[in-house]
Amino acid sequence: MKCVCTVCGTEFPYYKGKLYCSNSCKTKGHKLKKEGVELRQPISGFNQERTTFYLSDYENFNEKSLCSFIQYCFLIKNFSESENIDFMNDYVETIIRSNEFEQDLKNHKAPMKRKLLEFEEIYHSGRYEIKDSRTLKNPE
Repeated sequence: MKCVCTVCGTEFPYYKGKLYCSNSCKTKGHKLKKEGVELRQPISGFNQERTTFYLSDYENFNEKSLCSFIQYCFLIKNFSESENIDFMNDYVETIIRSNEFEQDLKNHKAPMKRKLLEFEEIYHSGRYEIKDSRTLKNPE
């Protein structure tokens, strides 16, 4: 069984009560909780990250100057497509405004940087679908 880190969304082996994939994420998680940030709920049995991202979600994000589209996708990859966009954007803003995120991006040995580089490689391979905007389904 697998779980997903409540901070970065990385999948890791299930251990009872474990919420984070690494000590780095554990430290970030505690800091975010102190700041009053609601972290994602741990997901047991997680099996697949989303494969579609929407440019319109990023365009509606207020802090585009602080992260690229790829970084934005990386931070929301484990949210379901039906997740509240405002909640996702608040989460991303909190992460990118933390000093640790900026430091991690500069440090190639940091777990977050390694995970981002892996995500970028997969992103550029064409595995993810990028759409302009969400299409609303007509209720029947």
